[in-house]
Amino acid sequence: MIDYLYYRFYRLWLHSSVSEGATFLAMLLFSVMLSTNVLTAWGILTQYGIIDYPSDTSIAVWQIFLQEKVQKNYNQV
Repeated sequence: MIDYLYYRFYRLWLHSSVSEGATFLAMLLFSVMLSTNVLTAWGILTQYGIIDYPSDTSIAVWQIFLQEKVQKNYNQV
């Protein structure tokens, strides 16, 4: 199915004056399918207890880490 959709977007890109639209739709489709696959794999791994579901605490820790990293890069400029 992915090959078919890629082929349709490619044909639209070749025979259309709005090739940017076909490229945008292909990127959008790819990103949606990729995120769906990641979330599905994450759910299966969580269901079997291989990894933990991210809690609000772990998300807050990542936000603090990223904020410090951005602040450090900003100070270097």
